[in-house]
Amino acid sequence: MGFADRLAGFVESPCPPGLIGLNHYLTSDRFLDHRIERYPPTVVGTCPAGRLADVETVRALGSSPGLEEALRETWARYAIPIAITEVHNGCTREEQMRWLDESWVTASRLRQKGIAIEAVTAWSLLGAHDWDSLLTRASGNYESGVFDIRAPAPRETALATMMRAFAQGKRLGHPVLSNGGWWRRHREQPMPIADGCPSARRPLLIAGATGTLGRAFAAACLERGIHHVVTSREQMNLCDPTSIERCLDAQRPWAVINCTGWVRVDEAEDNQEACLSINFGGNLALASACACRAIHYSCFSSDLVFDGLAGRPYRESDVPAPLGAYGRSKALADAALLDWRASALVIRTASFFSPFDMHNFAVHLASALRAGRSFPAASDCVTSPTYVPDLAGATLDLVIDNAQGLWHLVNDGAITWAAFAVDLAAGLDLPASQIDGRPASAMGWCAARPAFSAMTSERAQIMPSLTSAIERFCREVPSCLESSTDSGRFTL
Repeated sequence: MGFADRLAGFVESPCPPGLIGLNHYLTSDRFLDHRIERYPPTVVGTCPAGRLADVETVRALGSSPGLEEALRETWARYAIPIAITEVHNGCTREEQMRWLDESWVTASRLRQKGIAIEAVTAWSLLGAHDWDSLLTRASGNYESGVFDIRAPAPRETALATMMRAFAQGKRLGHPVLSNGGWWRRHREQPMPIADGCPSARRPLLIAGATGTLGRAFAAACLERGIHHVVTSREQMNLCDPTSIERCLDAQRPWAVINCTGWVRVDEAEDNQEACLSINFGGNLALASACACRAIHYSCFSSDLVFDGLAGRPYRESDVPAPLGAYGRSKALADAALLDWRASALVIRTASFFSPFDMHNFAVHLASALRAGRSFPAASDCVTSPTYVPDLAGATLDLVIDNAQGLWHLVNDGAITWAAFAVDLAAGLDLPASQIDGRPASAMGWCAARPAFSAMTSERAQIMPSLTSAIERFCREVPSCLESSTDSGRFTL
C-alpha cells in the first residue's frame, strides 16, 4: 500500500485522538536568518533556501509566540482536549521552577477561558542525561528533574514541592518565583509574583560582602535573577547578637548563606581564640537567630577537619580529626550545628580557585608563570580543588531545595598541589618547568596540613569534574589577569 492509499484510508476511516499532547520548550520557536555573518558557525546550516542561521526566537528578537500561542493554535485547529507534556528546562533550579510555574499558570488561565487543557506534566521526573545535545554527544551531562538520581536514592528537588502544590490545586509561593525566568528578564518584562505569597519579595541574605565566597554568590544570584542582599561586618556583626537580630528583622530573608569566617590557616595557630570566636561562636549565633525565625541557614566548613590518615577521599560520615586550630574551629562548629540544629545546611569544601578572585593558588600560579617566575607547590599533599563558581551554583540549588545536614561539595577529583599546578599550566599553555614541586615541610607553613584531604560525597556527587573546572578556569583567567593589578597574598 502506497502513501496515497494510506492517506485515503485515514480520510475514509478517521480515528481522532481523545487527547493531544503538546511539547513546547523555551527553544521551540525558531528564528531563521540569512545574515549568517552575525552568528557563530555552530548555528549555521544549509537547507533548500540556502545558508541560514537557526537560533531561538526569544533570544534573537526578544520575544516569541510562546506556549500560550501554541496552546491557542492547537485548540483552534483541533478542538481536542490538550495535555502539556515535557514541561522541562535544562537550567538552574529556580529557572526550572519558573518555567514549570509559568506553564501551570498559563494552562490554568486558558482552561478558565474554555480551552480544555487536562494535564500538565513535569518531564523528566528523574532528570535526563545529555539531553542538552539531544543525545548526539556522550558528555555525561545530567540535568536533574523533580528528583535527582545522583544520590543513592532519588532525592527530591524543589520541583517535587511545587508538583505537590499543583496537585492540591495550589500555586507554590517560593521566593525565587518573584522574578521571571531568563526568557522574561531578557525582555524586561514585569516580575510575576505568586498570588497570596507574603514571602514573595523576601531576599536571600549573603553574609560576607568582601570575601571570595560572598562575591561569588552575589554574582551567581545576579546572573540567576535571585533577589538577594549582601551584608558587610558593619551591617551585621556576627560577634554581636543584637546586630544579627537587627539585620535579620530588617531584611526578613527566606534564607541566609554565611560566607564569613576566619580563613587564614597559618595565622590561626597564634590567634586561636579569635579564630574560634568567628568560625564557631559567630557561626552558631547567626544559625540560632535564623532558627528562631524559621530562616534556612547555610554555612561552610573545610577539608582541614580531617587528619589525612584515611588514605582515601573523605565522606560525610567520616569522623573529623583536625591537625590545627583552624580545622578544630570548623569541626566544633560542624558538630554543634548538626547536633543542635539538624535543619542547617553545612557544606564542607576545599582549596578554592576562581578566575574572578586574585587571592587563590591558580591565579597566583598563572601570574607567576606568565612573568617567568618560579612557583612552589606541595608535591605530597593531596586535595580536591574546588571551582568557586561551581560551588556557588550547586549550593544555591541545594538551598532552594531546602537541603539540610552535612554535604561535601568539591569538584570530582583528588590531586597534589604540584600536579594541579602542572594541569593548570598545560591548560593555560604556560611552561610547567617553572613549577617547583616540593614537600609540604619545605613550604613554610606554620600549621600542619593533612597529607591526604581529598573529599567525595556519599550523598550525591553534584559538582562537575575537576577536568571540566580547569578547562573553564583557563578560558576565563587570561582576561581577568589583564584587567587586574592585584598581587595580594593567598592562603592554602
